[in-house]
Amino acid sequence: MADEDVEIVIPDGDVILVVGPTNQESCRKIQVSATTLAAISPMFKTLFGPHFREGRQVRNASSPVEIPLPDDDYLATLRLCRMAHMNSDDLGMRLSAEELLSLATTVEKYCCVPPLQLPCSALLQAWCTHNSSGTVTQKELWSVASASYLLSCPHTFDTITSRLVTHTWGKFDFAFTDRLPSCVTGKGWLAPPAELHFSSTETFADSLT
Repeated sequence: MADEDVEIVIPDGDVILVVGPTNQESCRKIQVSATTLAAISPMFKTLFGPHFREGRQVRNASSPVEIPLPDDDYLATLRLCRMAHMNSDDLGMRLSAEELLSLATTVEKYCCVPPLQLPCSALLQAWCTHNSSGTVTQKELWSVASASYLLSCPHTFDTITSRLVTHTWGKFDFAFTDRLPSCVTGKGWLAPPAELHFSSTETFADSLT
C-alpha cells in the first residue's frame, strides 16, 4: 500500500493502524499518536505497551510502527481516532444510523466511552434532530437506540426507545437484534457492564418487550 493511501490524523504520529482484513486490498491505514490513544483507552495503552510485540518496537514519526486491527471497521476507527486527537471534522457530518452504531461499537470495544462521550452525544443528537419528523425504519431506531445505550447517552436512549414504542404497530421486529452487540441484547452475557445501565438492571431488549 502506497504512503499516499495513509489517512494522516496527526502528521507526527508514531503509529499506523492497519484497519481491515490482513493481506487484502480493503484494509486501510491511519497514522496516529500512540500516546494520545493510550491516554483515552486502556485497550490501546495495553496494545502499545511492553507485553505486545508492536509495543516493544522503537517507534517515532519518521518510522511509525504498523499495528493490524483486522476485525475493526475503518470509518468507525478513523472517527474514533479523530475525536481522540481533538479533530472535530466529523461533528459537521450527518452520520447514518448504521454508522452511529458502528462508531459506538468501536468506542465501547476500546473502552473509551467517557472521554469521547461529548462528541459522540453530539452526533447522536444531530441524528435525532434531523430525523425528528418523517419516516424512519425500525432498523434505524434499533441502531440508534443501541448506539445510545453503548455510549451511555440516556437522553437520546430515552428519546429513541420512546419512538420505538409509540411508532411501532403490532410486535417489534426482533430480527434486527441479531446483528446488535451482545452487551445490548444480553445474549451470551451473564449481564451487561454495570456502567451501561441507566435506571434498570434489565437488558435493552427486555426493557422493550
